[in-house]
Amino acid sequence: CGNYSFITENGINVKKVDELGIKVYVAYDNEFVGVVVLLDKPKNEAYGTILELRDFGIKNTVMLTGDNKEYASFVRKELKMSKSISELLPNEKVEELEKIILENKKKTTAFVGDGVNDAPTLMRSDIGFSMGCIGSDLAIESSDVVITDDNLSKIPYSIKLAKRTKK
Repeated sequence: CGNYSFITENGINVKKVDELGIKVYVAYDNEFVGVVVLLDKPKNEAYGTILELRDFGIKNTVMLTGDNKEYASFVRKELKMSKSISELLPNEKVEELEKIILENKKKTTAFVGDGVNDAPTLMRSDIGFSMGCIGSDLAIESSDVVITDDNLSKIPYSIKLAKRTKK
């Protein structure tokens, strides 16, 4: 099982599928069996969270993902995010975050993640938010803020709470 490149690099002849979503090509005994297409829609509260962050003056929202370009573009458009950078390995997420930090000197950079692949980027960001319910233990340990119920609307709430506390 794997993406198109992985399967073809292993000498398996497959027909490329152009449907939107994350594609998992399946082979058995070096024969192509089929493809599973997964299309996970953004969480219900994701769009409202992005809007609320904009209300705080956070204009630059960037998605760093290992997902394919088409799916990342779909999610970026759905959520009206500034930019999406896709097909990234964990170290490449950190490299892209480094570029964002350099472009936005004197600004705070936050990263939201939930998996093992997000841990290095969570650690490198100024503020790392991890999703505690579905998140991996490594992501949780690497973050500054853990959202225990995976509700993205808690991110703006955390920012409000931090500002109130600082005041």
